[in-house]
Amino acid sequence: MNKVYVVPHFLFTGGVAKQISERLAGEQSILCDPTGFDGRLRNVLRKRVAETRASHAIFGRRGVDYERRVLSGEP
Repeated sequence: MNKVYVVPHFLFTGGVAKQISERLAGEQSILCDPTGFDGRLRNVLRKRVAETRASHAIFGRRGVDYERRVLSGEP
C-alpha cells in the first residue's frame, strides 16, 4: 500500500483537515501541519495584486469577464 502525504497550503486548516482525513479513510495517510503564515507570503500577495491591477488596466472590463469565465470553467 502506498503512503499518501498531505501538506495543506493554508494559513489555517479550519474544517479542511477533517475533510481531508475523511476522504483518505482507508488509505495509509499522513496529514502534515499546514504551512502557516510566512512573511514572504506578503510579498507574493502584493506582487499578485499589482499584476492583477496591471492586467485590469490593460484589458479593462474584458479582462474581468475573461477571468470570470476561466475561473468558472465557461468556454
